Amino acid sequence: MSRNDPGMHAAYVLHARPYRESSLLLELLVHGMGRVGAVARGVRGAKSGARRAALQPLQPLHVGLQCRGELALLTHCEAASQPLAIRGDALLAALYVNELCQRLLPRDEPVDELFLRYASCLAELAEGGVLAAPLRRIEWALLEATGYGIDVSRDAAGSALQEDARYWLDEHGALLRRPVEARPTVAGATLLALVAGETLPAGSEALALRRLLRDRLSAVLGPRPLRCWGVLDELAELRRVDPAQSGAPRASSAAQAASKD
Repeated sequence: MSRNDPGMHAAYVLHARPYRESSLLLELLVHGMGRVGAVARGVRGAKSGARRAALQPLQPLHVGLQCRGELALLTHCEAASQPLAIRGDALLAALYVNELCQRLLPRDEPVDELFLRYASCLAELAEGGVLAAPLRRIEWALLEATGYGIDVSRDAAGSALQEDARYWLDEHGALLRRPVEARPTVAGATLLALVAGETLPAGSEALALRRLLRDRLSAVLGPRPLRCWGVLDELAELRRVDPAQSGAPRASSAAQAASKD
């Protein structure tokens, strides 16, 4: 699909911030176009509440775009379905996914398979189940889409992955079997399940996979970490110290902080 295609496009708002007196500057994930920067004019006035409400992040949309120069002009926007009910910890997780997309995806490069994975991830988060599996799958998909994926067909020595062996990543993203103190290692079976879209393990192995993928993402992102990582770590520490803490109120306030510019 061309960047100048005048038709309607399936899309999600990754981020929105005020722009000039009455407009919004949007970062969109658009099917057939990838990440697109766009301006929505006249959506911050007293009579534009419905239009602005439609531009909330995480909701499936159909948008019309007029692409001229670096920023597109949003010409039309309508809800593609009922709003997704993503709340509490799932909301914070979804905002983390949005921040990750903004940081990793270049503009104007179609990533249709990733778009479908993103939509699937939000649907899973809205269901309110375990958060780890959809997050690990979207992290993996983003690394693959941006050329920073991990080859799990063979390890760095050229040997096929063994399900019962444990692996870690070097600075280039190559899988090594030699254990290194303080480096996260995961079972070969876990990596193969992740690639195949199969059920992922829970408990300590789920934590190990999160650490391994965060190591890879950190290497790609460079010295500026994701804002949501700090919020997520703070929330995890709060629950470790006081397991009785309620998730939804804390996650709601943390989500507001994580979404600020």
